[in-house]
Amino acid sequence: MLLAPYHPDTHLMTARMLRGLGATGQALIEYQLALRSASDSSVPNLLGEVMRAYPETDQVIRALPKERPSLFSQLAELAIWTGDPRAESFAALAYKNYPDEPRAGYVRARTLVHSGEVDEGRVLALQLLSESNLSDGIEHRLLHVLWNAGERELSA
Repeated sequence: MLLAPYHPDTHLMTARMLRGLGATGQALIEYQLALRSASDSSVPNLLGEVMRAYPETDQVIRALPKERPSLFSQLAELAIWTGDPRAESFAALAYKNYPDEPRAGYVRARTLVHSGEVDEGRVLALQLLSESNLSDGIEHRLLHVLWNAGERELSA
C-alpha cells in the first residue's frame, strides 16, 4: 500500500484478507478506503461484496466513505435490485442523511410504496418531481414509483 495508497485494489485485497482472518472491523475500514477511490463502474460489485459479507445494516453503512454521499443511495438501489431484506433500512438512511440527493429520494419513495406505505411514497415522489432538477433516469424511476402507487394518469 506504500506504492499505491489510493488504488482501490490494494485496499480490497487487504479487506478480504482481514475478513478471512476474523478482523472484521479492520476489514470494514479497508472496504471504506477501497470504496473511496473506486471507479463508478466498480462500485456496484464492491457494494455487493460488502452487503454479502456483513449481515448487519450498521456494519455495511460503516464501510461507506462520507466523501462519496451518493454511495448511500447506490447501496439502497442495489439492495432493491438484489432483493436484499435491508433495502428499506438502507433507503431510509440514505434519505435521512442526504435528503437533497435525488436518488436517495427515489429509493425512499420506492421502498415506501413497496412496503405498503403507498400514500407516503406517492407524496414523496410527487414532491421530488415538482421541486428537483432531475436527470431523465431519476425522473423515469419516480414515474415508475407513481405507476406502482396507482397514479396511472400521471405516470403514463
